[in-house]
Amino acid sequence: MILFAVVGLLAAAFCICRSIADFRAKRYVWAAAGMLSGAALLVTPMQTHAVKFEKSILTQPK
Repeated sequence: MILFAVVGLLAAAFCICRSIADFRAKRYVWAAAGMLSGAALLVTPMQTHAVKFEKSILTQPK
């Protein structure tokens, strides 16, 4: 699961760096597309594995 998070962050970083290069080369449409793609990758929620314990089950008398 952590591998997908790292790959996602690397892809977002690449999109943002590429958009900065496009902005400096005066390719504004591609720069905007890269920034939007990088931002979309950064705000996408990632699935986690959560375990929920109920307090009543843990504290029952035996």
